[in-house]
Amino acid sequence: MNKRKPIRGSQTPSPTPSSLPLDPNDLTPECILVNKVYDWVFFANQYENKNFIPDRDCGAAVSAALAAGQRVEVQCTPPDPSEVESTATILENGNPGKVLIVWTVPVSVSILIDSIEECAFTVRTQFSDEIMLCVPNGISNDNLKVKAYQVLCSSTGVLMGPDPFGPMIPLKVVLCKDVQVEYPVKLEVLAKFCSPRTNNIRIPEEEVYCGWYSV
Repeated sequence: MNKRKPIRGSQTPSPTPSSLPLDPNDLTPECILVNKVYDWVFFANQYENKNFIPDRDCGAAVSAALAAGQRVEVQCTPPDPSEVESTATILENGNPGKVLIVWTVPVSVSILIDSIEECAFTVRTQFSDEIMLCVPNGISNDNLKVKAYQVLCSSTGVLMGPDPFGPMIPLKVVLCKDVQVEYPVKLEVLAKFCSPRTNNIRIPEEEVYCGWYSV
């Protein structure tokens, strides 16, 4: 009969794993006032208007040139986007609501007869957009931020208009537009007050190279 010997000894319990220490920081709750963006759209449209020549003498010269079969050209120069005027009006509050935007675009126009400039003037042409935006109650027209980013223009030439108004100039205008709905809100965030850095970044000096030539 086999005799079993008892096993003598003890087990050492494994150590309890400890959590990694958190990186210390000095962030504290701070209350800040910022603009919340309720909605933001970016879009482009093409518009076309027919405009009369404001200068009567120029209009008469263009009419005579067209009747004589001379070549009449129209050149247009789009304005800088900062020169585009806009007016935004909330028609209906809601999510979404309806907003009307009226754009006023000053376009510089030159008319050439047989490649010689006859006259130049500025056409202030207007267009409108109705778009759906998130404009809940409490948001007013002052909370609409409307901006033109790029303006393009072109013309197909001069059209004979009805008397006594004279010739008409068709203008095509492309507007790239940015519309935001903003409203100030107070937020509590974890932050710390910042401070300026040392002005220690040196301006790179221009290196001077000399060429060596062998005789």
